[in-house]
Amino acid sequence: MQPEKIILFPPTHESLPSFHVRGELLPSFLDHLANSGIKVSEPPEPQGNLEPGAISVVEIDVQEGTSLKRLQGVLDEFLKKQGLPGSSQRS
Repeated sequence: MQPEKIILFPPTHESLPSFHVRGELLPSFLDHLANSGIKVSEPPEPQGNLEPGAISVVEIDVQEGTSLKRLQGVLDEFLKKQGLPGSSQRS
């Protein structure tokens, strides 16, 4: 099983809704979010360990109050356009 390319994390009392995106998809995913009217609340942050050969993952926090249904729809649309397998949501 291949690791997910993008994962949607719902908000908690300590965090905003966010996406964890593989580095190679970051520029096109950020463009897609902007074109879809989704506002990024903070600059994307690299996650985890950047050892040689490690997969680069970046966290993108989105504006508070953005519905998960909308975020999931925007994510599904992006994956479909990119020809990537379906998405997942973590709770």
